[in-house]
Amino acid sequence: MINLRQCSSSSPGLQLVIRVFSRFRTLSVLGFTAFLLGLTVCDNGFLCGPAAAKNGVNRAKVLQARGLPDPFSVQFNSAERKQRVLHFPEYSLGEIVISALPDDFEHAVRGAAKGTIVVPAGKYCTFVPAHRFFLNPSIIKTFPPDAFECVWLSALSLADEEDGLCDRALAQIGHLKGLIELNLDKSDATDAGLVHASELPELQKITGFQATIRGACLAHFGGLKKLHYLRLPSSWMQDENLKYAATLPNLTALSLAHAGVSDKGVKNLVGCNHLLSLDLADSPKVTDESVKAIAAIKSLRYLNLDGTSITEKGMMQLKGDRYTSISWPQKKAYSNEQMAAIRKEFPGATIYFRVPHTKVIDSYTRALYAPLR
Repeated sequence: MINLRQCSSSSPGLQLVIRVFSRFRTLSVLGFTAFLLGLTVCDNGFLCGPAAAKNGVNRAKVLQARGLPDPFSVQFNSAERKQRVLHFPEYSLGEIVISALPDDFEHAVRGAAKGTIVVPAGKYCTFVPAHRFFLNPSIIKTFPPDAFECVWLSALSLADEEDGLCDRALAQIGHLKGLIELNLDKSDATDAGLVHASELPELQKITGFQATIRGACLAHFGGLKKLHYLRLPSSWMQDENLKYAATLPNLTALSLAHAGVSDKGVKNLVGCNHLLSLDLADSPKVTDESVKAIAAIKSLRYLNLDGTSITEKGMMQLKGDRYTSISWPQKKAYSNEQMAAIRKEFPGATIYFRVPHTKVIDSYTRALYAPLR
């Protein structure tokens, strides 16, 4: 993945992040260790995005064979999408990406969001705004409500006068009633802006990697019947706000990696009765105290506990044949015999172990990075 940071000459503090996929992008088995940049999503051992299409990895078929729904993919019925004619100004408002499927960016058609653009019937349309859009976000109301399936609002302010760029844009987002995905990765979006997503009846997925989301907005999402995937890694999630996750009627996937969640927050998830996937990677405040709450979510099938403080003893309280995929919390050099013994306690599950870093630091490197005296 390539991240392009562009700064407007007329607005030097504004930093925009536009993500484009590398043609030969590769993903690790889990993808959680890939820092979850932009649309690089790989939850619980299944590839997502263009890499999945290119390499023939059909996650949906794998899950279907196991009798499980796909908690991550966006459902897109191309037969229901008619041709759309979008009238942009003569200057560019950003980028338009037209693809056959939500994650098929490799074969997508890209172009500047300016002039008249015809979106063919059955196509998935993504709008990636640039700085001129953020200067006048109300322009979004000049487009049809079904203009876009996905919008990426990825703007960061580097000057006081530019604070709240995404929140001002999100205040207009309710006009796009046909929106399926909302991407706020690496943006300055807050709960005050994201609360307007409650006006999007077709919304299925919200992603906010490194956004300043604390979770209070979740209290307003109970009416979003199609919202099933919340991806908020490295956000500012507050434990008390996770109680609202249980009010989302069809939430099946929740990613809170490196979001500061503790045992208190995990206990607030017990009411999520449809949750299939829970990602708590790099949450050291999650301990054995959370195990009882995790076990109480009977629908769970995919667990990422890598980087938590749950012990092996605690993990054994979860043993059984319920799970499909588990990322083991302990960074330990297990022998083959030990790994086999653990897998025996979780029949049917694919278990991923992360081996601790064992590189020997030589004396020169140690001296180079030693604290100054």
